[in-house]
Amino acid sequence: MTQILLAATVFGYFANTCSAILQGIGRPGLASCGQLLGAFVTVVLIVCLSSTTEMSGAIAASIAVIAQAASMMFCVCALLNIRRAERAE
Repeated sequence: MTQILLAATVFGYFANTCSAILQGIGRPGLASCGQLLGAFVTVVLIVCLSSTTEMSGAIAASIAVIAQAASMMFCVCALLNIRRAERAE
């Protein structure tokens, strides 16, 4: 179980970095949306997996952190592409 949570920590740090980038470029709402997605995925997975195994909490938390990091990365990439397109015009 420790290895699962340790692997998820890497994605958590990545999500925090993306959150700082989003807040730095003036989009703190998008950072909050990514964190909200992570919390929502955590609750849904814990409810769905609560009776299956003892490691289900760690698995649910890991998947939620990965989902949060993916949504943050998507937001950062989308905003950078939008800004690049605006500069090209």
